[in-house]
Amino acid sequence: MQSVSLLIAGSVIFLIAMGITFTIVFAMLSDTVDYSTKVLGLNETGFLSAVPMIGAKLGMGIGGFLAGQFLAWGQFNAKAAVQSGRTITFINLAFIWMPIILLAAMIFMMQFYRLDEKQLQANDESATVTTEKEEVEYDANN
Repeated sequence: MQSVSLLIAGSVIFLIAMGITFTIVFAMLSDTVDYSTKVLGLNETGFLSAVPMIGAKLGMGIGGFLAGQFLAWGQFNAKAAVQSGRTITFINLAFIWMPIILLAAMIFMMQFYRLDEKQLQANDESATVTTEKEEVEYDANN
């Protein structure tokens, strides 16, 4: 009974974490789209919104493949009542330590993400000043 309770508690914590993660990803995505439109002049909202979804699908596919490979490398036997020490080690690597290592890598990479509302507003204000200074009369004949 204790294992079932732990499984349910772990699933709830996992789902909350996934909900927070996907919310943050979509908020960051909208900032990136706004930045590319305002600062770079690229109005590619659909393309920029699709790229992370492609990445997510590739990540899920590669993650599933690697989980299966870890079980194969650990010589997992679904029919065995008790798994070997090697199998338990590979299960721990695949489902505990790899996620922890990847989470640490993502937290490290997020330290370099500096795009937020203040940055967008500052870039928007500087772009407005630059545009006002560089107004040029357009001649359709040339």
